[in-house]
Amino acid sequence: AAAVGSLPDGKAGRQIIKLYVVLGRETDTIADGHYEAGKISRIYILHSNLPSGVYFYQLKTENYVDTKKMILHR
Repeated sequence: AAAVGSLPDGKAGRQIIKLYVVLGRETDTIADGHYEAGKISRIYILHSNLPSGVYFYQLKTENYVDTKKMILHR
């Protein structure tokens, strides 16, 4: 999996993006690494066998956590 994302404070740093099913079970870690500051544009889930549906993704940094709903289309 790969992601294009950003840190909300405008600084580079470690970023983790996890994917959860509607009931709250973690299904995948989409990104876990050092990223430069920028604007969140798209999340790509490559080589996944997840079915189409509603999921939640969580962006976590050292000082920030945010969870959003997304729809996965196949």
